[in-house]
Amino acid sequence: MPFFSPEAYPFFLPAYMIYGLEDPDSNVLMYTVFNLTASYPSDPELEEHFLLQIAKLTSEQKKAITSFLECVKEQYKKYVLNDADEALQSYWKKNDR
Repeated sequence: MPFFSPEAYPFFLPAYMIYGLEDPDSNVLMYTVFNLTASYPSDPELEEHFLLQIAKLTSEQKKAITSFLECVKEQYKKYVLNDADEALQSYWKKNDR
């Protein structure tokens, strides 16, 4: 996912989200949540890359991602621990409009 262009990211992201929910035992769920986290305080370059990848998302897509992360936080705690909450707090709760 980090290698997707900003144009490709919104196209492929739903497949990762769906697969992660369907097979939480795979690493896809954890990897997807990690890729939706914006907190890179030690590396501004990574944060800039994250912002570029999500720049093309519509407000509806952002709302869907927020819902996905909230679902993961509640239903899949054993797979992602606090990662979904970190992703929500780092960007999505503030920017899903």
